[in-house]
Amino acid sequence: MTLLRRALFYVFLVAYLVICPLTILYAFGYAVHPGAQQRIVKTGLIYLSTSPSGASIYIGRRRFTKKTPASLPGLLPGDYPVRLVLKNHAVWQQTVPVEAEKATVLENVLLLPVRLKPRIVLPEPYEQLLPLLGGRRLLLTRGPRLGDIVVYDTRSDAAWPLLPPGADLREANVAARYLVKGSPRVLVRVEDSRGWRWLWIEVGRAGAAFADLTTLFLERPDDVQWAPRSRHYLFSIQGGSVHRVDAVNRAVSPRWLTGVAGFGVTDREVYMVAEDGRLLRVDSEGRNASQLAELPLSDPPWLGARPFHHVKAFAPDTILALSDRGELLAPRAAFPLVEGGVVGLEWDANRRRLLCWQHSRIGIIEFNGEAWDADEPEPPPQLQWVYQEGARITEAWWAHEGSHVIFRDGERLHLLALDTYGPPQLAPLLEVKRDSAVAYMEEVGAVYYLDPGSSQLSSLQVVPKRERLSLPPLETTARRRSAGSDAP
Repeated sequence: MTLLRRALFYVFLVAYLVICPLTILYAFGYAVHPGAQQRIVKTGLIYLSTSPSGASIYIGRRRFTKKTPASLPGLLPGDYPVRLVLKNHAVWQQTVPVEAEKATVLENVLLLPVRLKPRIVLPEPYEQLLPLLGGRRLLLTRGPRLGDIVVYDTRSDAAWPLLPPGADLREANVAARYLVKGSPRVLVRVEDSRGWRWLWIEVGRAGAAFADLTTLFLERPDDVQWAPRSRHYLFSIQGGSVHRVDAVNRAVSPRWLTGVAGFGVTDREVYMVAEDGRLLRVDSEGRNASQLAELPLSDPPWLGARPFHHVKAFAPDTILALSDRGELLAPRAAFPLVEGGVVGLEWDANRRRLLCWQHSRIGIIEFNGEAWDADEPEPPPQLQWVYQEGARITEAWWAHEGSHVIFRDGERLHLLALDTYGPPQLAPLLEVKRDSAVAYMEEVGAVYYLDPGSSQLSSLQVVPKRERLSLPPLETTARRRSAGSDAP
């Protein structure tokens, strides 16, 4: 018995002398590399968070007891095949790198259901869906008349007619509509028994408030713009002139600006591109004019005039101009950021990135916070094409906190996962009605569209609500993409 006790004592002593140092090393982020030299190396970790949460985690053939969101510490540097499995959802898998003393973070993994289940929102058929851009409401049309328009609120899931029964303007036909991103208002040109009329409509829960601005439009405009939160001024653009329309005092300032080659409005300023390429800024009263920079306007083509430029002021230090030909210009840049063909733009304020798309490809432009007063400008923004296999891309939206892009190619919607450690991953979603817009609402994580078969308003929940877990206080491994050329 004494010999047995002594043997057990030495066994436990050896185990303690071996395991205890390894446990201490592991606690401080070290591990013994299993190679021939048996050296001690620093470890890293993988952090995984999914929507929905609760996915099982596999690395190779090993299944972890933790479920997402989870941190997996103590991993030796190298590449790991990671697989996430959640019941009734498509399996997510990717090879993920781990570096010493760093955290490889995948916090926005979106797990799609195996079977997508769209919801019929309104059972009646509609001709078109018109988002009130940047807002939570949609306009749905049943026909050409003003009385055929229905308002749908995505937050309250309620619908009501734009005009009540018996309203004076119900029979007026809508000939033109003007919308501004982020504004709850719409400008329409209608025709009824009294002729043409211009109506300024604010869409609210209690109904629509109308203002008749017919006498303030001197001629049919090429475009009309206004500040998203303003109900005071509208700016009517004809050729190289801008007329300011005062909707509150019912007044118009003809030729408020002249020699205009480009124009844009924010809640605080008005931006103008002069014919010589100067980018100017004034307030809505026409005071405090200042020159910001110059744009590299291309020479006029041999036949026809120089294209009009739409100024996009995404931030005080991020102002771009998009021409009718799809050229994307930046102040102080020697050449266009994109030489042509840009169909649309979408700004990501949190990450200071711009989503831009042509009919065949989708790109992301990263900005570095360049200031107008900087003595030496920072390097020009970098463009990376992340998807180049499109046929007719017409709409796109940032989704899931900027980690994904939802886009429309022809009549089909797709989901593109960007925050990966390899090429962006593409997943088809569903088909939508031809010649009708689509709306994605990040607030609720759903796409709203007209069904191609029934023309009913339908929705698809793309991003579920999810819990957030604080990230570990380690340096994050930079994501790597291999999505194509960086050249415009």
